[in-house]
Amino acid sequence: MSLAVTDLIALSAIALLGLPHGGFDGAIALMMNWHKKKQGMAAFLLLYLAISAGVIMLWFMAPVLSLGLFLVISLIHFGLGDMQFISLPADYQKAFFRFVKVIGIFCHGGLVTIALPAFHPEQAGQIFQILSGEDAILLIPVLSGLLPVWCAALVFYLGLSTHLKSLRGFAIELVILGFVIWILPPLAGFALYFCGFHSLRHMISLFRALPKEMSYATSIKMGLFFSALSWAAGLAGFIFLHFIGGIQQSDAILQITFIGLAALTMPHMLLVDMIFRPRQHPPSSHNRGMI
Repeated sequence: MSLAVTDLIALSAIALLGLPHGGFDGAIALMMNWHKKKQGMAAFLLLYLAISAGVIMLWFMAPVLSLGLFLVISLIHFGLGDMQFISLPADYQKAFFRFVKVIGIFCHGGLVTIALPAFHPEQAGQIFQILSGEDAILLIPVLSGLLPVWCAALVFYLGLSTHLKSLRGFAIELVILGFVIWILPPLAGFALYFCGFHSLRHMISLFRALPKEMSYATSIKMGLFFSALSWAAGLAGFIFLHFIGGIQQSDAILQITFIGLAALTMPHMLLVDMIFRPRQHPPSSHNRGMI
């Protein structure tokens, strides 16, 4: 697969602007006081790397399954990342909030994991095959079949937004982004959402959650350190795939970008969505932007 200039710009943005938001997981570890435990940060780093390595091993053992799991995990993670900024009036029941949250997670997370590949089945199919082999093309009909479900959920979400002001801006955003992603090439559409919305929101929520005793400089240094490790690993992987493995340059770039992203998403999601964020206060009309 040959990469156009827009594709190269999109992949560069994903690597240089989007990926570093996960590099700030080290700052989250500091916020959770793991550095105060004996060898806590070393254990954190080793566990993080072990999970990433496990994802890469699974990808080469079961590439199609791994790609499918990556799409599901990304849907949940992206959806949770957007929904953290939505607050409902205090008089709404908790059960109703959970229902709205599930619909919102599916709509927001499904934008680039369901709608985008369904909007561009031929190009997305080529990318899937590069990432996971010829059988990965079988995922395209599944995602295309889920597109009407996603559209129906979006219509329902828009209906909810007419009654809940806190949903209105996000619902309109989804419609506009959906239209833009339909027009843009798939890599550019993904980069727009991943860098301009998901990563940016994560960074905003991170800095809002920083304790007073922890400086911005400390978190930035930690983020740059982890990002540099990721870039170095990506470069090493590209050299191995292209110069040693003989994989075409453009294919190697795609594999390093997205398989690497999958490897980092799993520990990132476990840390942010399963460990850290649940410890924060739940959304309310007076609490916005928790990480």
